[in-house]
Amino acid sequence: MYELRVEEGTQSPRPEVIEQTSRTQFLNDEENRIIGIGVDVISVHVLRPYESWDGGFRKRVENALEAYIKVAKPAGLVRIGLRYLNKFKLPSEAQDLTQYFTVPVGVPNGLPNEVRSFLQRYEFVYPDSSGQLNMTFGTLPVPNKREVLLDIDIFQDWLSESPLPTDATLSTLDDLKLRERAAFEAMITDKTRALLDE
Repeated sequence: MYELRVEEGTQSPRPEVIEQTSRTQFLNDEENRIIGIGVDVISVHVLRPYESWDGGFRKRVENALEAYIKVAKPAGLVRIGLRYLNKFKLPSEAQDLTQYFTVPVGVPNGLPNEVRSFLQRYEFVYPDSSGQLNMTFGTLPVPNKREVLLDIDIFQDWLSESPLPTDATLSTLDDLKLRERAAFEAMITDKTRALLDE
């Protein structure tokens, strides 16, 4: 697998082709539980039907991590992250998104009032650690439907310091999960919570 990066410089853009190592994916029979493994990386994915953090997902991560540590024997970890892609199917008549989300989707004066699509991105840094929360919020291109994506990507890294000992992984993940949940709850309203229960 190759990645093409183009960097802007003082002269003309300079393309650079970077070889990336591939990842191997292991899927369950239903193909909705996935473990990805590559050089110096492991990822655990859960698709529908979702399971709660304490209802199975955390244990799935713990089992995968134990197996990875046993085989790869890493000295420590330089990055841990959680990412949740939340897709909301809103009623077709939903025009005022402030009824569903706490982030304002404003229209500057002088522009048409009806917004067909939008995309907002925020990057927050936690002051007490090297943790970062990246949040992307926007409409999905689904014809004749009103769907919104809330992408919450929260991580902590130790790139500029000593790696995190492997025995501290789960407690760090638990902390990231609490922060992810707080961010999710801060973004939605009770009207959206009612949709989740349907």
